Amino acid sequence: MTLYSSLEGELQMLRIVKTILWILAAYKWGHWRDWRKYYATLLFGITGDLIYFVLSYNHPLWELVSPIMNITFNHILVDLLSFPAIGLLFLSKYREEKPWLKRGLFNFMGCRISNY
Repeated sequence: MTLYSSLEGELQMLRIVKTILWILAAYKWGHWRDWRKYYATLLFGITGDLIYFVLSYNHPLWELVSPIMNITFNHILVDLLSFPAIGLLFLSKYREEKPWLKRGLFNFMGCRISNY
């Protein structure tokens, strides 16, 4: 038994827990009243990732070896649940009137926090 195979179940649970936490955070701090303003951006991100997944299905950049959670389930979990929650949180807190340095720092931190 290798270290990776012993951590496999924990990594799968971590993905599911992170998705649930993103959904709860979006529910609490996201601006649900303005979801129509962010709808096109959320669809663009989801569509781009799904196109990448379909085009690179036979030649993946990485392989998820798991009997429980295969790569297709992982993409569906991320694309349909995590991306909208992260996008709603990020876009609802982004302000155009802030100075460029604060906007750049906000963009950088948003990318680092939401990176899986």
